Amino acid sequence: MSRIIKKFSKILLTILALMLSLVSGAPLRNTNSYWVFWYYNNNGNRNCGNYCYIVFSLVGAILLCICGCGCLRCYLIKKQYKSERLENNINTQQILHQWQQELQMTELNHQNQIIAQQQLQYPPLDHTDTHNSQYPSLNSAKDVTPPPYSKSTFNVEIVKHTLRQESNWTAYKAGKQFTRDNPPNEILPPPDHSDLIKELGGVKAWKLVPESSIVQLKIANVTDDFILSFFHAKLDAMVQSNYPLIDMKYSIDSEIASVNNSSSCSTNKSFALQPPTDSWFFYYEVTILTNPNQDTAIAVGFATKPYPTFRLPGWNNHSVGYHSNEGKKYHNEGLTGRKYAEKWGEENDVIGCGYYPDTGQVFFTKNGINMGIICIGVFHIWFPTIGSDGICSLKVNFGQEEFIYKPADGMSVAGKIPKVSDHNAQEKNYGKKFSLDDSKKEKMIIS
Repeated sequence: MSRIIKKFSKILLTILALMLSLVSGAPLRNTNSYWVFWYYNNNGNRNCGNYCYIVFSLVGAILLCICGCGCLRCYLIKKQYKSERLENNINTQQILHQWQQELQMTELNHQNQIIAQQQLQYPPLDHTDTHNSQYPSLNSAKDVTPPPYSKSTFNVEIVKHTLRQESNWTAYKAGKQFTRDNPPNEILPPPDHSDLIKELGGVKAWKLVPESSIVQLKIANVTDDFILSFFHAKLDAMVQSNYPLIDMKYSIDSEIASVNNSSSCSTNKSFALQPPTDSWFFYYEVTILTNPNQDTAIAVGFATKPYPTFRLPGWNNHSVGYHSNEGKKYHNEGLTGRKYAEKWGEENDVIGCGYYPDTGQVFFTKNGINMGIICIGVFHIWFPTIGSDGICSLKVNFGQEEFIYKPADGMSVAGKIPKVSDHNAQEKNYGKKFSLDDSKKEKMIIS
């Protein structure tokens, strides 16, 4: 293209030089030759000669060529722009398609991650035996003897449980790091577990399930689903329930509903997992069966999952706990704590833990007496959590038995248990009688 322009420029310069030479030449009067640029006729008027016509014709042709080249250039530019735009559209579609694929992959990975977290948090059910505990049962909690434990055996997991004995700050930092690496999964039970909860009638589905590392290291174990035993001193460990606090909201279609021993749930009763709408509370109690060392720190409270097995409830983020050795309350803090109530930990002491889901208030009770609100405005998917740093045995009541704290009658970890009555049969709820005499009924009606 540059060569053509150079040649065209040379031709144009040659024509201009010729024009100048012709123009500079003096035209002759009274000549019969018209091969001049211009001439004077007999009247003295100047006329255009042949060279003049040729020059102006060439100039017009050049101008037409220039216009034609401009139009051709515009056409080529427009064509190139269209091709580039088409290519860009194709690239944009490819990019959009790639983004859609990446978005779908991200959503799929997120769903798989949620499924993996659900399976980790709520293991797949063994439908052959969904109610019996997976741990061996013992006849009595007082007959539990600590398993052999050799300090010479090095285990990375055991080191975590001994960190606080070396340095409280080291254990605190390890717990913080665990939470950063494993943020809490605010996940409710999947449909199959919800169906199991409904099938078992609510609170019967709750039980204590220690982490596999706790069982393998023989630090603690659970028998009969509700008896928790810690086997070793100076090893911090905690155990959580298999399900979080869930409101099992009932609706009874008939006036009288009865629940018999063979059926865990009446057919005329329907319920669903729904958020609470009135001022009731979740509640559970822990009874001290054995505690040979009064300096043992026993902790009762709530925590999210996953939670470090080597930290007692209250010592790490997203947890709250009431500790026995100093009567302190801990809420997302693992160093000092604050004075809350008197010490506890003697045999037959009963510690209760309650949570108002409407206001986010957590409170504790001791031997049937409310110790007061420990925190407010805390909203999580809470799991009942119990921990200890010494040898002890505890019994947990999730609502399957009558509570020592009387205002909690009818409450449980599964929400408010409806009081069903049958005047012709024995009144029963979740395998435990919750009967009211006439005087109590009159008081309730008056109030």
